[in-house]
Parts: sequence; C-alpha cells; structure tokens
Amino acid sequence: MNVTKGKISAGFAMGLLALFIGFGSTQAMAVEIGPVQPQPEADALVPGLAVDYIYGDYHDIDELYQLMATGTAPGVGSPLPALNYRTSEGKNVLTTKFQRFVGAHINGFIKFPAEGAYSLLVTSNDGVRFQLGGQMIWEDPDIHPDRESDPIEVNVVAPGWVALDVGYFQRKGSSALILKWKAPGAADYVVVPAEAYAHNGAK
Repeated sequence: MNVTKGKISAGFAMGLLALFIGFGSTQAMAVEIGPVQPQPEADALVPGLAVDYIYGDYHDIDELYQLMATGTAPGVGSPLPALNYRTSEGKNVLTTKFQRFVGAHINGFIKFPAEGAYSLLVTSNDGVRFQLGGQMIWEDPDIHPDRESDPIEVNVVAPGWVALDVGYFQRKGSSALILKWKAPGAADYVVVPAEAYAHNGAK
C-alpha cells in the first residue's frame, strides 16, 4: 500500500472526523437509571441519607475505598438531611464534630418524582465518587477547592426511589458536597430538596 507522507485523502479525513464525532456523541449520551425493585416500604424509610465516617488523611478517593475494603470499622454518623453542604475553614464537616481529615460513605435513596431527562450538578471539595442506580455518574477524585461537575445527563425510566451511594473526603480547609438537579421541563437547576432523600431505617 502506497502512502504519500504529509498528505491525507479527503475520504480518510472525513472518516476520521466521523469517528471523532461518534466518540463525542457516545460520551454525551444520558445515563439510564431506574428505581430499585421492589420499592422500599414507606414505613421502612427514614428521612435523609445514612453516613459512615472513616477518618484519615486522604489525598485521593481511591484511598478511602481501599480503607473501606479492609473492613475498618466505621463510625456511624447522624444522617445527612440532604446533600447541601458548604463550609468555610474551621467549620465542622457534614454531621461530624471535626474540621479536617474526614472520609464519608453515604448511602440511601433519592426519589425522582417523574420519568424523563434530568440534568445533575455535583459540587465537591475535596474528592467524591457519586453513584446512582449502581452506576458511577461522576468522580472528581483528588484534593481541590469547590468545583462543580459538568452537567450530568440521566434518563430516569420510571419515577420512584433510586439507590444512591457516595464516597467523599475532605482533607482540610473549606468543604463542599452539593447535589442539584434540573427536572424535565425546568428552566434552572435547584438543590435537590430534603424530602427527596431517605435511607433504610433498619441499617
């Protein structure tokens, strides 16, 4: 096969462009999520999200998950009413009595009131790994100041409670962990309200 150096045929160039566009389209596709089955009974749920604290001097979210995998006994914390935390330096992180070196494993459910296309935004400081319906939808793993995710497009196939699982750490300084959503047909993002969160009371 003869290839002339320094020249690319128009057909080959168009093929590369199509391939590149195809990759971009795949990355932009919405993540499809559905409610847990069966749905939890209302009398089995407690408002807010369950949280276990595993304290340490973390630099990356993988370090938290590695420690969790060893079976290190966590400290059960007071439930988080919602994911709407932003603090300045010297303030307690989440529901702890500590201002630094906090690792948190957060879990429970988030209730999507209707099916359709939602857009989510996650703000974190420091590292976070965010899963919905068993799928990781966002990760910002290292030490950083308050930083908002790109819009995360999710397609909710049916209304109801969806499993939520979040790993998060704050090393020192200020902290943030916020989830916003833009519901189908809505014009703006709003902080996900407290009534949209619950966890299993039997935990």
